[in-house]
Amino acid sequence: TLGAMTMTRSWFTTLGVLIFVAGCASSEYRQMQEKCRALKTGTSDQGVLEALGEPIYRSASSEPGRFLWFYSMGGDVAPLAIIMRRTGAGLVVESPCL
Repeated sequence: TLGAMTMTRSWFTTLGVLIFVAGCASSEYRQMQEKCRALKTGTSDQGVLEALGEPIYRSASSEPGRFLWFYSMGGDVAPLAIIMRRTGAGLVVESPCL
């Protein structure tokens, strides 16, 4: 019975850690969603960097003058993608928060 109690206690500890991690990830996800809502089409690259920080990955699009910036949403959630377009004024948001 001592082994069963230890096993049960270990299981509950693992479950508690998983719930805590999931809560943190969903909290990070909500925070990123709120920051993303503030972005509008035409926001400069500097505005995006100020709102969201550095992207985890940047990639050139197959269309000339367009770039994809990816941001972590926390946990196992797919990253946030923002389409940036090169203009005479520099990079601006073309399509926020995909």
